[in-house]
Amino acid sequence: MLREKTVFVVGAGASREFGLPMGAELIDHICQILKFRSGYNNFEGDPEAYQAVRSLSERGEELNAVLQACRAIEQGAPLFMSIDHFVNTHEKDRFIVDVAKVAIGYAILRAEAQSKLMVDYRNVTNLLNVRKIDDTWITRLVRMISSGLKLDALADIFSRSSFICFNYDRCIEHFLWNAVRVMYRLSEPDANSLMSTLQIVHPYGVIGHLPWQTRDGGIYFGQTEHVNHKNIASRIRTFTEQNKDKSLTLQIDQMMNDNDRVVFLGFGYYEQNMEIIKADFAYKEAMGTTYGMSSHDVAIVKEVITDALGKREQIGKGYEPKITLASATCTDFFDQFTRTLAKV
Repeated sequence: MLREKTVFVVGAGASREFGLPMGAELIDHICQILKFRSGYNNFEGDPEAYQAVRSLSERGEELNAVLQACRAIEQGAPLFMSIDHFVNTHEKDRFIVDVAKVAIGYAILRAEAQSKLMVDYRNVTNLLNVRKIDDTWITRLVRMISSGLKLDALADIFSRSSFICFNYDRCIEHFLWNAVRVMYRLSEPDANSLMSTLQIVHPYGVIGHLPWQTRDGGIYFGQTEHVNHKNIASRIRTFTEQNKDKSLTLQIDQMMNDNDRVVFLGFGYYEQNMEIIKADFAYKEAMGTTYGMSSHDVAIVKEVITDALGKREQIGKGYEPKITLASATCTDFFDQFTRTLAKV
């Protein structure tokens, strides 16, 4: 089990280890999706993606605005840090925002389908092949949270962990549902009941509920057929939209304030994201990955974390949050800090 009640703040780098794109790679996927060219008796591009973005034009004259938005994203987004930064910049342009959301959902579903976590959902008896993902951080995590846990205490498996996931994908939920089924030989209803105790929020939304999360059918992990892309887009939030969701803000505040340790996984420490998770009290301890960062950037990250997780009036007066940062992938981080994080 985990030594401390821990909230994991999860960024794109964590999903990258499952094979999903991040940053410039995700932008490139989105630009390819939106690359439509048409001429006399000729069309170039993804017909399904075209129909998905075309559904945004309720009137004929709006189609031109939608296609102009596609071109604007294709031309401008590659110069931004992430697709989220691009959307945030153009948040007042309804067509750019809506087209970008459709393209994000379209790209993430296909990325799920090509990831290490994919299970053929067309056969309901299929379960995740855990050997395919033994080299990823999430298998380390599940070993930690289940260590020493007896079957009669299974209801407590998620009692010391919670997740604030800045990704649109469902990798964490999908893996954990499959994991508890194979680990404890649970039926679907029992696994569903256990997973209802998992605390996880997606500040920028998520591309859809998995079937076991809702009575309305849901969207299978990696499902690319028979999906309503307009509905998926409606579940994705911009930074401003997230800020206006007071119930979500309260939920994040509670998760940050109810835990003793925060662990950042594959996180970029961008200012707008750190603003979302600012804690109301001085944190005891923070840990995180800084894979690929220079020592100068790591020093700045420490300052950013201190500002977000410590009461400003206490900083510099004998109080500093204990911060441990590792230039490591998420998987290597769990390997290096196994005993720090968990009782094994």
